[in-house]
Amino acid sequence: DHLIAAGDGVITAVGSDDIWPLIIEVEHENGYQTRYMCRQMAELRLEENTRVKAGDILAVITFDNTQLDYQVVFEDEPIDPLNVIDAKG
Repeated sequence: DHLIAAGDGVITAVGSDDIWPLIIEVEHENGYQTRYMCRQMAELRLEENTRVKAGDILAVITFDNTQLDYQVVFEDEPIDPLNVIDAKG
């Protein structure tokens, strides 16, 4: 499976923490940021400071039943991703 960019932007961080072996952050226009977190390591396709377009492949997930988390942050505050999806239609 592919982990794809939700919108146009720039990859500002690729990292990990104690829970998520892969975290990718993308900065978008108008104060929005998206964060993609994968419980299993995935094959990274793009690096920090890479400009992406909606639908670009960020990583390839090579494990079955991998837990993913997707976050939308607006002006440093997490918001419900469904609100953004509803607004775009």
